[in-house]
Amino acid sequence: MIYYPQRKCNAIDKKAPLTEFVELRTDILIPIGELEESLYDPVWNSPQMSDELGVVALSEDFIKHKNLPHAMRYPWDKDKHVYVLTFHHSIHCLRYLRHHCMNILREDMFCHADDTPRYTGRLHSQAGKDHPQAGIGQMRKCRDFNKLFEWSNEHSACYTDIGNGNPKDYFRKDCVSASKA
Repeated sequence: MIYYPQRKCNAIDKKAPLTEFVELRTDILIPIGELEESLYDPVWNSPQMSDELGVVALSEDFIKHKNLPHAMRYPWDKDKHVYVLTFHHSIHCLRYLRHHCMNILREDMFCHADDTPRYTGRLHSQAGKDHPQAGIGQMRKCRDFNKLFEWSNEHSACYTDIGNGNPKDYFRKDCVSASKA
């Protein structure tokens, strides 16, 4: 296993800057990840990764001291406000992508198997770049997204995900659909 260089994460370096809010120090060594996705399941499913853990109640004094914008009041203590820690919100977004979107994107890539050869090297729009990326600025043939957008608007099902778990409630009765299908 490969580890981050010790000199960058020295546990005894008391000069390492602290984060602003929780005063965390960057001093933990973490191995660079394995490729086998199933090895990560225990990490993704651990209690520390729960969405609920990242919702915190902060006092008025803390908010003023840290110059935070006010948030909704905590229902059981009017001196506190509710915040979501960015770490947990980001994990929430990644979890959703991991379990749904990433697999859909992988399936789409396999289904459509775009065989466009992309140029490589410090050429064209990548001339002089330290880290050139393949194919930047290169033209490729694509489907007409605007035509798809117009067609989908013409055939709208008046769908809005309101998140209550009942798909029948997602379809708006007040929407005038121009559906021709």
